[in-house]
Amino acid sequence: MRNLIHTACVLSVVMPLTACSFSNDWHRSEMTMNLTSDHIAGSAVEVRSRNGRIEVVAVQNRTDIAITAKIYARGNTMAEASERLAASTLLISRTDDGTLLIEPSFPDPVRGGDGANILIELPDAHGATLRTSNGSVHTYGLTGTLIIDTSNGFVEILNHQGDATVDTSNGSIVLSLHDDQTGPIDLDTSNGSITVRVGTSFAGTVTLDTSNGSITVRDHSGRIKSQTISKSYGRIVVGEGGKASRLDASNGRIRFTISG
Repeated sequence: MRNLIHTACVLSVVMPLTACSFSNDWHRSEMTMNLTSDHIAGSAVEVRSRNGRIEVVAVQNRTDIAITAKIYARGNTMAEASERLAASTLLISRTDDGTLLIEPSFPDPVRGGDGANILIELPDAHGATLRTSNGSVHTYGLTGTLIIDTSNGFVEILNHQGDATVDTSNGSIVLSLHDDQTGPIDLDTSNGSITVRVGTSFAGTVTLDTSNGSITVRDHSGRIKSQTISKSYGRIVVGEGGKASRLDASNGRIRFTISG
């Protein structure tokens, strides 16, 4: 159950574009939507997108939510692309638990070239689930449990305060935790590198596994209690207690750093 949100919306001029696929001529039309919505402190955010980038940024001193979405639709002709774009939109709602749900909507049948790039700026988000079928994902300053799933894209998580689970089938992962965060983290990419920086509060057993790459562990705080590192596998114990963390790159290097 969810409730649609009434938003203040400013819609920019539609800018049609023309493109050519590998096999058949096709056209793409696009528009940018700028929306604002009321913020509920401590609530989560969820984005269900396709073929596009997702960015979620916590902005200090902001009191509402600003959403910028570049939506594009495909057609066999420019007229069809423009017609399909006119029937596309960005749905914004709240679920029963207060989660802000954002998802682009396209007319049926959805085309492979339909998609959206979405930027969300908000005061805070306690928990985030971000999914896109083909695009990068970037977050900054979020709190709580973070879940990211993209089938093809780079993932960057900066200054996160909470645990994180990331799955990308084709892209590198960069993650930094706030200094007072203990983890855990679960990062998986089938084709890309993993770079992680944690603070002195991080704790737990960390496994590092790559089938085709190197592993580097740097401890600037002296918190590693034990470690076993080979060319493609590593296991380290950091601090006391904590939950298990996993870094898995099937085709890329892994870098794990504990700040001093």
